[in-house]
Amino acid sequence: MPKSNVERKRLMLIAAAAILIRRRRRRRNAKRRPHGPATARQRLHFSQRYELSDRQFHRTYRMPKAGARSFPALADKLRPDLDSEDHVLWADNGAGGPISAELKLSMTLRFLAGGSYLDIYPMHGVSEPLFYQAVWQTVDAMVEPKKGPGLDTVPDLQDYLNDEEELPRVSDGFAAKGPQIMNAEGETEPAWVGCIGVGDGMLAELEKPRARDGVLNADAYWTYKGFYALNVQV
Repeated sequence: MPKSNVERKRLMLIAAAAILIRRRRRRRNAKRRPHGPATARQRLHFSQRYELSDRQFHRTYRMPKAGARSFPALADKLRPDLDSEDHVLWADNGAGGPISAELKLSMTLRFLAGGSYLDIYPMHGVSEPLFYQAVWQTVDAMVEPKKGPGLDTVPDLQDYLNDEEELPRVSDGFAAKGPQIMNAEGETEPAWVGCIGVGDGMLAELEKPRARDGVLNADAYWTYKGFYALNVQV
């Protein structure tokens, strides 16, 4: 015998109440469920990086790990600024001590070499905000130092062109590393002869330019890498 409309409504209300009760129990149990301890970041000790082979270290930082133009020499040059009182960077919980000049330089060189911040800051054991602070501090220490010597970012071109010892050394280096071609006599010889320098650049990623910003052709900023960018030549 079919149930009356009143009975149907009563059953529907009971079913709805049961569903609500079940959901509340699940939420309550989820709140009570114990959570594991928060994972603390493990700060990288830069001494571990010196365990890399000479080749691995140079590929990582574009610099050797020993010598006058090495990573340690550059870190020492920037240390007066990077380790100064107004540039000390601590983790939010104070763990791991202040971030050293070596770690700041390590993150900066990896970032400038094209590394992703998503990989760099976890590897060094710092937070994302501290990563960006460290990069800007290092760049400022290079180009606008307050205490240290910084870097000679704009060398005297005329002095370089007049250096009779440096130019042959640079030219020989390009010839040795460049491709080989076959001359008229059928002998191979370096293709890069007399090269004493090259131009370089980077793609500075940006949002799609808009007409209100004065850009009429946004497609001119689209790159082969799949994003809008400004082509910066050095």
